[in-house]
Amino acid sequence: MPYAYLTGIELVAMQGDHVVGRAPVQYDISHGDLITTSDGRYFAVLSGPAESNGGKQSPQLVAVDARSGQVQVHDCLACESIAAVGGPRVLANTNDGFLRFSLSESKPPLRFPAGDQFLDRLRLLSGAAGAALAATRDPFNALKEAFYVVHEDGVERKIAVIDRPEAHYYGPPAYRHKFVIGRSAATILPSGEARFAVSTAATRSDFPCAVDGKVSIFSSDGLLVEDTKLGIADHAHILPGIDGALAAVDLWWDNTGDLHAIVVNDTCGASNVGDATNSLTEWRLHDGHWLPVSGEQTRTTRQLGGRSSVTLLPRLPLTPSDQAYDLYLSQGGSQKKVGEDVIVLTTMETPSLPLQDPCKVDPVGCPPPSLLSLRKRLYSAPVPSLCEHPAGTLVDGALPGIPDNQGVVELAAKGEPENVIDNLAIGDITSDGVPEMAAVFDCSQGGVSWPEYVVVYSAEEKILGAIDLGDVALGEQVEHAGIERLKSSDDKFLLAFTTYNGAAFCVKKWSAELRWDGHSVTMQNLLPATNIPAVPC
Repeated sequence: MPYAYLTGIELVAMQGDHVVGRAPVQYDISHGDLITTSDGRYFAVLSGPAESNGGKQSPQLVAVDARSGQVQVHDCLACESIAAVGGPRVLANTNDGFLRFSLSESKPPLRFPAGDQFLDRLRLLSGAAGAALAATRDPFNALKEAFYVVHEDGVERKIAVIDRPEAHYYGPPAYRHKFVIGRSAATILPSGEARFAVSTAATRSDFPCAVDGKVSIFSSDGLLVEDTKLGIADHAHILPGIDGALAAVDLWWDNTGDLHAIVVNDTCGASNVGDATNSLTEWRLHDGHWLPVSGEQTRTTRQLGGRSSVTLLPRLPLTPSDQAYDLYLSQGGSQKKVGEDVIVLTTMETPSLPLQDPCKVDPVGCPPPSLLSLRKRLYSAPVPSLCEHPAGTLVDGALPGIPDNQGVVELAAKGEPENVIDNLAIGDITSDGVPEMAAVFDCSQGGVSWPEYVVVYSAEEKILGAIDLGDVALGEQVEHAGIERLKSSDDKFLLAFTTYNGAAFCVKKWSAELRWDGHSVTMQNLLPATNIPAVPC
C-alpha cells in the first residue's frame, strides 16, 4: 500500500521502506493538507510562501506519482487550498474562483468563477468523488461558520452553519474564545454515498490548555450525520482533565466507512499549567460509538494491509509545542524508522482491522447511544404541559394540534439541528446503572418566544420532570431564557443558560445542576456567572 509523508521541505512517496519518489516543497499548514487523488495514483500538496506577494500568493501544486515516482509541478497563482474531486482531478481555490487540474493530462487547469462573495476566503477542507467540503465565515451572519459542498465545476452550495464561539462571549478579552477548524477527511462509503468529516475547536486566549473540540460528519446532500462534542463525552467516553484540552488532531476513514481520530487529551494538571499531561491516542467511530483502538501514544497511524502499518511517534518527553515526529514502519512484528521531522502522513487507502464492539459483549457497560439516535427517539416522546399548552405526544419532534397563530411546542434539537449537542444530554442521574435523557424544549403562545424548558426522561421515555427556566432565576420572573449548554456529569445534568427581558434588557447568565432527589428532578446550585457582566436592567 503506497503512503506519503511531508516534512517542512520535502514530499516523499513510499512503498514499504522504499522511497518511490520525492519532491522539494515549501510547506505551510495554511495551504491545507497533503491529499491523495481519488484514483489512488497521486499524492499532492500546495507548496510556496504563506505570505502574499504583491497582493497575490504564488504557490505551486506539487504531485508525486505513487507508482512511478514521477514529480509534477504546476503553477497555481493565488491558490490557497486544494482537494481531490474524483479520478486524477484536484480542485484549488483562489481569490476569485477555482482551478481544476487533471494530473494525468499535460493541460492547463480549467478555471471556474466563484459564485458567492465571502467575508473571509473559502477554504477547501477535503474532497471525494465529484465534490469537496469547504468552509468560511457565513457571508450572511458573521457570528456563524458556514460549510459548503463545492462541486468539481466550482458550483457551491451551503449545507450547514455552526456557531463561532468567540462571537457570543461577553467576558473580558483575556477569556475570549477563538474558533479553529482542524483536520478534515472525505470518503465514499461502500454504498456509494459521500461523507465529509471535520474537526473544530474553541480555544481560550488566557489558558492554552482549555480546548473544547468536536467532530462533525456531513453527507454530500447536507445532512448532519453525526456531531460529537468530545468534551461532553456524551457517547464518546473520552474524558478530559480539569480545564483540559480535548480535540481531534487527525482524522481518516478506513475502507469499511468507520472514521478514525487521533484525540489529544491534555489535562494541564489540576491547577498548574506546568503539570500538563498530554495524551495522543487513536479512537474509532463505529456504529455511533467512539471506541478506543489503542492506548499507545501516537501522533497518527495508518494500516497498510496484512501486518503492516506506519506510525508517527512523538519524541518523549511529549510537549504541546511538538510539530514534527519520527515515522516508523511496522512489518511482521518488527519496526523500522523510515522518516524524521515528519509533519503529515497519509495513505491511498486504509484497511480496517477487526474491532469487537463492546456493546455486543457488555450491553450494560456500553457507551450511551449517539445524540442523533436520541433525537430520533424523542421525536415521538410524550411531553408535559409547556407554555400553557396541554400535555401530549410529539409527532416528528413537535406537539401537534396547535394552530399556527397560537405558538409551538417542539424539541430545540429539531428547530436548531446544528446545535443538537447543546440541547440533548444522556446521563445516569438516578444512579441505577441506566442512563436518563434530558432535552431542551422551545415553546410559545405565538409571537415572542417564552423561556425554554428542560424535560428529563427515563430510558423508557417516561417523563421524570420538567424545569421552566423562566421560574428559577433566584425568584425573578423573566420573559426569556435560553440554554447555552446542557451536558451530563456523573449523577447530574449541568446547565448554562441566559435570561433576559424585552429586547436584550437585564441580561444575566447562570449555571445550575439538575439532580434526582429520589422522587423528582430538582434544580440545585443555581449560580450567576459572576465573570460575565450583566446588561443593566
